[in-house]
Amino acid sequence: MEHKEFDEKYHEVEDGYRESVFPLHDKERRLQEMIRQDVSLTDEERQTRYMSGYKQIEEEFDRLANDHGRAYFEDRRTLEKTIYEGTGEKFGQYLAEMADKPDEKLSEILNAAQRSKQPDLARAVAAVAHERNLFGVFKKWADSEPETADALARLTSFPDEDRFRTRTLALKPPRADMAALTPTHADHESARKAAAMEAAPREAFFGPTVPRQVGSRRS
Repeated sequence: MEHKEFDEKYHEVEDGYRESVFPLHDKERRLQEMIRQDVSLTDEERQTRYMSGYKQIEEEFDRLANDHGRAYFEDRRTLEKTIYEGTGEKFGQYLAEMADKPDEKLSEILNAAQRSKQPDLARAVAAVAHERNLFGVFKKWADSEPETADALARLTSFPDEDRFRTRTLALKPPRADMAALTPTHADHESARKAAAMEAAPREAFFGPTVPRQVGSRRS
């Protein structure tokens, strides 16, 4: 199912989640850049700094993903309750009676219940039909109840739980490899120019720095 085909409200929730996660991708890229541009670091120091920084990013992502997951499952539970849970006074009684009815009788009983305006009986028939995978009977009942029809339409346009987890975790910022943390020629050139600019005022004051010759003596 493509993103545009999702339930409108779920679409809005997922868009909000995406917007909350995208700054973490920027943060990870800045972390890479900061480590790569520091030409004084050893490979081990680069790895340690990146692991430490990425751990913070990962923890923030996990928090956002968990919040998104809680909202998703709460919404599903609300919709499922609207569709499947009977609350009428006689629902339990009718549910027990319908359990013994053959499959081919359920559609007929549903028609009679809807004509005689017995919502508890109609819902009980629908519940039994759903348990038996008689989705035609179940959908006929659901479509006749505006609130239930809306809830069913929303629920069937949600990604399933496996798809939801896949889509949620797909937005996790990727980890960099060592190549992305290793200074480039441009980084070394930038560092050299920065060092030269920093040294310029000192050299203008003291003159060019002459390296000391260790161990030499004047005659």
